[in-house]
Amino acid sequence: MMKDAGYRTAIAGKWQLLGTDHYPEQTRGKGSWPQDTGFQRHCLWQVDKGGPRFWGPVITIDGKTQQFEKDVFGPDIYCQFLLDRMDEYQDEPFFLYYPMALVHWEHDSTKQDPNQFIPTPHSADRNNTNQQENFADMVSYMDSIIGRIVNKTVELGIAERTLILVTGDNGTYRSIKSRIGDKVIVGGKGRPTDADTHVALIAYQPGTVAADRVCKSVVDFSDFAPTIAEATGTEPLSPTDGRSFFPQLLGRKGNPRENIFIYYCPNPERSKPLRFVRNERWKLYGNSRLFDVANDVLEKKPVTGPASEGIRKQLQAALDQMPSEGQSLMKFD
Repeated sequence: MMKDAGYRTAIAGKWQLLGTDHYPEQTRGKGSWPQDTGFQRHCLWQVDKGGPRFWGPVITIDGKTQQFEKDVFGPDIYCQFLLDRMDEYQDEPFFLYYPMALVHWEHDSTKQDPNQFIPTPHSADRNNTNQQENFADMVSYMDSIIGRIVNKTVELGIAERTLILVTGDNGTYRSIKSRIGDKVIVGGKGRPTDADTHVALIAYQPGTVAADRVCKSVVDFSDFAPTIAEATGTEPLSPTDGRSFFPQLLGRKGNPRENIFIYYCPNPERSKPLRFVRNERWKLYGNSRLFDVANDVLEKKPVTGPASEGIRKQLQAALDQMPSEGQSLMKFD
């Protein structure tokens, strides 16, 4: 979409949309290559090769794969690649996508526990194995990388005409505990609760997006393409289920969603899918459990009784419009 609209395009970070060399034979090389998806330049971990993503990373840059020295931190490579593109493209319209490797485990099959949060270049102890402390250091380093990108727009004098969107794709692992004020938040990755499915979304564009504005609209990932299209005056993809939330970034009412739908089934051979519809306050699962998540974020008390029938019917009607448990959304040759 953005390439077709005349934008320079680049991507850095993690790919994981192609069967790499450590996948089963029937899936190796199957999927999408970055150069076939509209990106003119790329700097990516795990295109068709495995290997580390952090220290001594294996990275594919514009089709050429290399392993860096052990003292090189992958996120610095990904970030610098995008900063270089900003220098190169500063006088043209550009679209950069940064699916971060941070914050995530590193997988090391030589260790007893192969999945570990690891220290960063800013960590006081490069040999630290405390998972809670390393997680915090990774979050801090992620923040510093975002700062580098924001500062680059200021340095180049393009901050006021550059929209930066920052979000997460899921919550963190259940072994990690975070704190907000006096509340302890336990990670919920892989679960349908807010600890996994409700993530931060931050928009930054000085002079366009007010710094103190909070938007309560429910948003899902299908909304990003139409939002970016409207923000840039680009022809949107069609057809699409997404809705632009760009008017809300400007402080206008816009056309917000009444609800969002989530379907989750990572292991269909071992488990049934989870399906639910939710709005800002209420959440209805495919098994008819209803929760007032605004007041019961851990979903401990299903809501029943006549008083909830109105919202139950409303959400059930939305759920009935979405794919059922066994329904395929794609056609295969």
